[in-house]
Amino acid sequence: MKKRFAAFVLSLAMVFTATPAFGAVQTLDMQQEETADFSVRQMGADASANRVTIAFQANGGTGNMGNLTVSANAPTTLTKNKFTRPGFTFIGWNTSADGSGTAYADGQSITWPAETAGSETTAVLYAQWKINAPKLKKVSTTVPGALKVTYSKIAPADSYQIQYSVKKSFQKAKTVVAKKGTSSTQLLDLVPNKKYFVRVRSYDSTSKRYSDWSNIKSKKTKKGSTLANTKCATGIEADITLSGTGTGYHAKLVLVTPLSAVSYGIQFDQCAVAPYTGKAMAMIENVASNAAGGQQYSRPGNKVLKTGKKYHMMITINTNGTGSVYLDYKKIGSFSNPQLANQAVYPRVEAAVRLNGDSVKATFDNIRLKRGGMLQEGIFPEGQIFKSNKGIQTKRIKNKNKITISGKGTGINGDWDSDYEGVSGIYQF
Repeated sequence: MKKRFAAFVLSLAMVFTATPAFGAVQTLDMQQEETADFSVRQMGADASANRVTIAFQANGGTGNMGNLTVSANAPTTLTKNKFTRPGFTFIGWNTSADGSGTAYADGQSITWPAETAGSETTAVLYAQWKINAPKLKKVSTTVPGALKVTYSKIAPADSYQIQYSVKKSFQKAKTVVAKKGTSSTQLLDLVPNKKYFVRVRSYDSTSKRYSDWSNIKSKKTKKGSTLANTKCATGIEADITLSGTGTGYHAKLVLVTPLSAVSYGIQFDQCAVAPYTGKAMAMIENVASNAAGGQQYSRPGNKVLKTGKKYHMMITINTNGTGSVYLDYKKIGSFSNPQLANQAVYPRVEAAVRLNGDSVKATFDNIRLKRGGMLQEGIFPEGQIFKSNKGIQTKRIKNKNKITISGKGTGINGDWDSDYEGVSGIYQF
């Protein structure tokens, strides 16, 4: 007997088991069979049986749900979901566990077609889950060019995506990914004194689904000077912390060519001229050449600093060789070095000691660079380490714009003036 096998409108994936008590298996006319989006194995049934049993699978959730038996041509409503899953929201059913099959809503009305008379089948619907969205609690600003975003943790989230834009529509938005278990993230490379809109969502790597976006908050960044809003050809800025022991040590930002340089940072010197003796000062070293007497020193604003304290420092230079230095987002001085005009200038960080036995510990964090007038955003590529003193170690912190330089001076012939190239740890970008 040839019968057309009509596709169940639900397109459910079905599994049959043979039951000899109900007779032999029907033979399908494969040329007339309509395509179905589920696989079927006939159990055998009396022509009047005409029914299907639907089983509900929690698919990562917990709880119990009984099977649902559906009769032919009789409208039936799917049983309402009773499964739960912490950190997730139920979003419906699917004929495949990974959501790649046919989807059905919770409580959807279905009708089993009469064309399947004489068969009894079992089908499975898998619960589908969407990870919950975090709540955006607070967006705050403590320094120019940065925002701190605080949000609620979603326990099963594998990561979070933070999106920000100067437009409420999030047109041309940028994103930052935060790791599992975090509840706050710093947004850097922002323009000072500008309003930003922020939102966040969580991510589940198992289902490869994002949550909905959180609520939106806006905040204006603080006023101040950073590379994001300061015009220059080349520049470098960082949060610098310096400590050490002995007669002298420093941590500096440097703009350099093969024959000339200018540096700016914190220097402690027990042998400095009065009234700077034994003080940590903000200092510019303007190097016209590496020959003796080729260096000029100045202390912009006569700023006395503290060792062990973090300061935000920035140095910029224009194509004509003029430049400026900044302390905690405010300009405190300027310089001119014609040897740097119209040259390829390379930014670097440097830490040094004055004498053998002196020690230094310098941290350069949240480093930002500008080259060719363009701000370099995100994590910058690996640079080059110049190890001029065997006792001083230079380290790049993985996946961060952070450099540490520390150690004790050894093998120095004289001091940092007479043996300039033998007292430092250097990282060049």
